[in-house]
Amino acid sequence: MKAGTEKTYVLSVSLDGKSGSLKVNDVESVAFDFSANGLANAIAAVKAANSSNIVAALEAPVLGLKAIDSTLAAEYVTEIGKSFVSSRELIQAAVDRVNAAAGTAIGEKIAAVKSANGPVALLDALEKLGVQRVIGLAHDGGNAVIEGTPSLAAKYHTAIASQTIATKTDVQAIIDTVNGAEVTKLVVAAEAAVTTDSVTAAASLLAAYDNGIADDKVEVDLGKRLDVVTALVAVNAAPDAAGLLTAIKSADLALVEVVDANADAYKAQVDAQAEGFKFATVAQLQSFVKQVNATVNTSAIDAVNKAVDAPALLTALKSSVLGLKKVADANEAAYFAALTGKTFTTVTEIQAFVDGVNKAQSEAALVAAINTATKSNIEEAVTSFVATFANDAYINVGSKKRAEVISTFWVNHGEGRSEAFTSAAEVSAALTAAVSEYEGYINGINSAKNITEMRAAFDVFIDDLEAAYGDEVTTKVEELQNTSVYANGSFTIEAATSIFEALQVKRSDADTTNDDFATVAEALATLSK
Repeated sequence: MKAGTEKTYVLSVSLDGKSGSLKVNDVESVAFDFSANGLANAIAAVKAANSSNIVAALEAPVLGLKAIDSTLAAEYVTEIGKSFVSSRELIQAAVDRVNAAAGTAIGEKIAAVKSANGPVALLDALEKLGVQRVIGLAHDGGNAVIEGTPSLAAKYHTAIASQTIATKTDVQAIIDTVNGAEVTKLVVAAEAAVTTDSVTAAASLLAAYDNGIADDKVEVDLGKRLDVVTALVAVNAAPDAAGLLTAIKSADLALVEVVDANADAYKAQVDAQAEGFKFATVAQLQSFVKQVNATVNTSAIDAVNKAVDAPALLTALKSSVLGLKKVADANEAAYFAALTGKTFTTVTEIQAFVDGVNKAQSEAALVAAINTATKSNIEEAVTSFVATFANDAYINVGSKKRAEVISTFWVNHGEGRSEAFTSAAEVSAALTAAVSEYEGYINGINSAKNITEMRAAFDVFIDDLEAAYGDEVTTKVEELQNTSVYANGSFTIEAATSIFEALQVKRSDADTTNDDFATVAEALATLSK
């Protein structure tokens, strides 16, 4: 059994077993009463029924009637109304008489369809037979055929004359087959002709077409195909560049690489074609768009390649035809300087050129900011640099330590540096080295096992500063560290003792997540306590 299809049935029956109800999944589906009283009530309901409820009355379980045709409700009411129906057998007989008469009538109607002597007579016969989806039977309130309604009566007449027909179903199948074939034929014809008249004819028949299938994919597909032809007709009829651009950007055509700036070029190229020219397929139109783009691009690319000075190059780069992104006026001179020795053949190449120059200029500006920074703005310069050229070591060290990392970076590469950085790679390498050096300082402090090791860890700062600045060490110590803890170029034992004791307190408390100094500044801050 398929999952989720299980049902629970509950049958409630009277003591005599002749009446009760049946529930399915706790919902009462049907009540039944097979008692004599129930039968009498059902017969009475049939006799009192009208065309809207006669079928339900006839289908009462206690009657057990057969061959009830819901389309003959009115006929059942008429026949039962003039008959003596005091039992289920007499009601069944009345139903059978109606069915037989209807069968005879349907047979006569089918015969009328088969013998119709022309399309007009056939339409009348089809309507009387109750055939569905007949294209050509559109009427107004007075039952007159509406002018302009497409009709396939002649096609039906020809098809029916060549077929063996025994039932109404046979007739319906012929109607549906003709409908599908004819509407498809007109859509195909429209695709071949690509004219307003062919589209109108196909659209008119398609609007009346219905094959009786809900959400039919064939019908939807025919509609989409006709939409494409309609869009092509609009392209061919476009009166000017703006109209042509709008037409070729139709979603039904789904063209790619349509460039708004090339609208005039598209129209000029269309106008240059021989008289009577028209686009017949989407593929043809797509090829046309790409060819015009290539021609226009060639001219615009030539303007870039042949630029004689920086202003001319900037103008060429900003051409709407090329559609380049991020062309910066500030880089005008740099673009021209970088153009030497280059010849472009595609827009992609030029965009890559612009991007490359922009990146180089951005890099140069950020590197220059590092080279010219003062102690007061070195942090700002480094932050801007890292925002563009991400440095994982600097980012991952954490916000609390970055200021001290920058101090180390400044000691190594700030004022007094004999050589400036020449590339972002050099800056990034130096910044990574500063992070590593700083982490060595803080790790040395936090790993000290005694006062001697603590003092040695802080003395590393002195050695580093002396190596970098020589005689200026005292000044640099005053700038970067607490000078009160130094004596004669070395960290005092008193300061080392105080910091080591503070570290031991952190190690001995219950908080195991706070056993280290987060920064050098935190370690030095313990001296004031």
